[in-house]
Amino acid sequence: MKTRDLLIELDNSIHNLLKELNLKNNQINELKLEIKDLRQRLNDSQTNLKVTQDQNNELKVISGLSGNKEHRRLMKLKLNSLIKEVDICIAELKRQKV
Repeated sequence: MKTRDLLIELDNSIHNLLKELNLKNNQINELKLEIKDLRQRLNDSQTNLKVTQDQNNELKVISGLSGNKEHRRLMKLKLNSLIKEVDICIAELKRQKV
């Protein structure tokens, strides 16, 4: 082969490699966007799960208040927790008055 032919072949190879590089860079950018979207969806799902769990716990407490034996223990635990919080607040208020 002549030098000219080798240069043309080399130029074509470089051109093809640059095309592939651009294609791969575009694919990487698309995947980055997809990852960002999936992370946002995961965060939204986790937030929704937390809200749903909180609502479920509130419903169990309400159910316990209305006499449901199954949720009565949970209601008692929740009430005890709230009473402890109130006691801590009262103690803090008394300490601040001194």
